[in-house]
Amino acid sequence: MIHRFSRGLTALMLAALLAGMAGPAAAGEQASPYSIHLSVATPEYELLPGSVTVAGYSSVAMPGAPALPEWRTVVELPPTGEWDMDFSAVELKEIALDEPLVAAPSPDLSLNGPTAWQDLTALPETVREVNRPDPAIYTADAFYPSSVVVAGQEQWQRGKRLLALRAYPFQVNPVAGVLRYYPNIRIDIRVSTGDKPVRPRTDLSALSSQPIEVDGALRITTGERGMYRLTYADLQAAGVPVNGLNPARLALRYLNQSADVQVTGAA
Repeated sequence: MIHRFSRGLTALMLAALLAGMAGPAAAGEQASPYSIHLSVATPEYELLPGSVTVAGYSSVAMPGAPALPEWRTVVELPPTGEWDMDFSAVELKEIALDEPLVAAPSPDLSLNGPTAWQDLTALPETVREVNRPDPAIYTADAFYPSSVVVAGQEQWQRGKRLLALRAYPFQVNPVAGVLRYYPNIRIDIRVSTGDKPVRPRTDLSALSSQPIEVDGALRITTGERGMYRLTYADLQAAGVPVNGLNPARLALRYLNQSADVQVTGAA
């Protein structure tokens, strides 16, 4: 199976930077200033009733989606030129499942919570998680995820042009009860030559000494992936003027990809 993706250059603003991503079991080489080759080898895995895991890999965390192993990394691109990506997964093994794979847990944000989740003083310290498989995935006779390799949107951090990549050595068809296994995935990224730098006008992370609040964006660093609560008091403590803050315009981005955010207590 061979696929090709092409991307034009876009200048996007980073609104929040969470924990960095890295993935094991990958061999990479900078073949030339304009090409990058990655090999994602997954020779071993553990298959149990309802789950499949790979040591050192994270799992799909999208609530309601099958909790499949997920390999992640970030590569640095040259400062100029457009890029395109190919990936190939020649080896393919299909495995019959005895029972469906469990879904990534979903936060229980039902309105039965404290004062419909509007009273910040009554909110619990933790949010209960429930098993709520996404019917759009679990009732579809199709393999999930639809692509074995996914490239994010490039971003600039501290003067470097970065591209986030995710690879999935497993795909699942919940209706057919079949798991596809790709023990070896090869990713090739090529960057065309260009004269003009593609650095956006606003690089919110160009300097390590930069304040955490720049041009209306707040950089947030966390120790691990998960759900976090951020209050106006936290923003004020970080030096953010909250008097003119419009809650309807709050947005969160992780490696230039939209992340879920829920605003509570807004007037």
